[in-house]
Amino acid sequence: MSNNMGTPAAMGPVFNLEYEGRTVSICDYFDYYWGKGPVGPTIPQSLINGWWYIQGTNAVQEFP
Repeated sequence: MSNNMGTPAAMGPVFNLEYEGRTVSICDYFDYYWGKGPVGPTIPQSLINGWWYIQGTNAVQEFP
């Protein structure tokens, strides 16, 4: 089912890690193509806990 056709969107993996009693989320939101800027972490499929999603100019949302 399609909605918001023509609206730019991006999606990527999130890895949640428990560290010193806190949940720390690691993602590749600020990732670039090789040679075009800093490249973020590569999150293996076995470690993916959820997904980040951005549509248009809205703030980043996390989905477990």
